[in-house]
Amino acid sequence: EWDAEGPYSVKITIPEDSKTAEFYYFCHIHSGMSGKMIVEDPAPDANQLVTPLAADYYGPPPEEFDVACGTFDNVTMFHTEKDKYCPDMTFVCDPTGTPFSQCMEAIDCKMNAEMRVKEKEDNKLALFMEQMIPHHWNAVRFHFIASFFRAPD
Repeated sequence: EWDAEGPYSVKITIPEDSKTAEFYYFCHIHSGMSGKMIVEDPAPDANQLVTPLAADYYGPPPEEFDVACGTFDNVTMFHTEKDKYCPDMTFVCDPTGTPFSQCMEAIDCKMNAEMRVKEKEDNKLALFMEQMIPHHWNAVRFHFIASFFRAPD
């Protein structure tokens, strides 16, 4: 397990003369990893946030299928519209039809569809990147699904 290496922590140092009372953080790689931090003892004249972060700032909430899969970035459409994105394709052999099987089939379709790009004869590196970025992005989603459905320890 990841915690076998010892405790992990993040330290944010706010300078003593800062007028920060609260701030937002987000991870551009991990969907849903964002939040608001409130300074415990801010300066009496600390600045107030000018624009509060709306609940839908990062987009609409995930659809029911995504929540059921442990994903949060529209795997749903590759399930509900599989015939559009992956016509006549099956990715999981002998699928059981369980939620896990449906989630894996949808993420496979998403990866397949997003990796289909036109060749760029004049820029071979661009072709490589246009295929590898969705490949790795969706590999992380495979992990989310597998972790979500894993058997308890």
